[in-house]
Amino acid sequence: MAGRIRTWASRSVERESTECKGGLIQHIVKSGLWHSDRSYTAIDLMRVLAITAGIDEASTDNLAHYDTVGGASAGKVDISDATVIARKVAGLEANP
Repeated sequence: MAGRIRTWASRSVERESTECKGGLIQHIVKSGLWHSDRSYTAIDLMRVLAITAGIDEASTDNLAHYDTVGGASAGKVDISDATVIARKVAGLEANP
């Protein structure tokens, strides 16, 4: 069953029920509703939280983009990285 949904970016996208198999994050990423300038968005935060929770795996590109905290957290995406990205998305820190 096809339907129209409104997104946070005020764009309508077509959604087929079969697309739910891949998950919400994959649907949003495939639909192009994210920023391409490498600044962090709510979509990035959702992905980092999914990686941190073990729901998704970090690709090499994800690791390079989302591994924002050094020290003991370096080389992996964890809750420290999610916290920094959440602050950037909320406008509490500079967002590249």
